[in-house]
Amino acid sequence: LGSGNELMLEQILSDLQSIKLDDRKIVIRPPKETGIGKMMGRMIREFAANNPGRFIICPLQDMADFASALVHCDMMISNHPGSLMLAASEKKPAVHVTRKGRSRIRTWNQIDIEAGSGALVSAVQKALSKSFTDELGLMISPYEQTHVARKIKERICTFDSAQIKAKSFYLAGEPGFGGE
Repeated sequence: LGSGNELMLEQILSDLQSIKLDDRKIVIRPPKETGIGKMMGRMIREFAANNPGRFIICPLQDMADFASALVHCDMMISNHPGSLMLAASEKKPAVHVTRKGRSRIRTWNQIDIEAGSGALVSAVQKALSKSFTDELGLMISPYEQTHVARKIKERICTFDSAQIKAKSFYLAGEPGFGGE
């Protein structure tokens, strides 16, 4: 979001501070310290220092580290597609902080909120609710099904390129272009 990142992060950190999480701790994975990530890292460090004992900064270097940590978490807040995929595979609730107007196909575990909307508190409460987490037990992950690789191979082997419809192109001024 460029310069909007600072305001968005301020809103998220403010919301995190106001959420009543009993004895839970919040683990923050800071961004890389390049470009705008330097400013965001500084904000996160200041925030954690002002809230000792509640927030933990954990610079997980790669997705394998992150996946290992996620197993021990109750939920995740993210805007990173890879992180959201990991949360789905672990059947963990995930709050997806998205940009205005962006929509994606999403899994059951994901609650979308718009960046800077102030909706984080209610999204976290929903994600941690018993009814929501119970529903995640019914979620089917493609990684848990049997013979996934074999099924993919069969689909590829039986694929018939004749079933693909040819693309149509129109040039400006030709019939069919622009409602003519």
